[in-house]
Amino acid sequence: MDECEGARACAIELRSFSKNAGFTGVRLGATTIPKDLKCGDVMLHSLWARRHGTKYNGAPYIVQKAGEAVYSEAGKAQLNESRKCNKKGTDSDDCPLFIMSIPLEITGPVWKMLLQMRY
Repeated sequence: MDECEGARACAIELRSFSKNAGFTGVRLGATTIPKDLKCGDVMLHSLWARRHGTKYNGAPYIVQKAGEAVYSEAGKAQLNESRKCNKKGTDSDDCPLFIMSIPLEITGPVWKMLLQMRY
């Protein structure tokens, strides 16, 4: 937010772990609303804090810990390795990414078979 002059008076920052950390299907993100951001005399930060505190109980603890791990040295190293592998494509034996097309009617049995083979 401090990267752009004047942003604190007109910008809301949204961040998500979905793409950066491969959290697809797991909801974890952050919203930054500066206290300088106002609509008339009302601080939007206060409105958001009240709304968020009333309507949302927070992400599950295990998801919060996963988000915390992303910023650890080990987490950063694992993300870098994963990105390198994904850039190479799916030809590598040690790449966690694979792409396949399965007809909808057999999706369940195919996934069950794949999970049993792997684990």
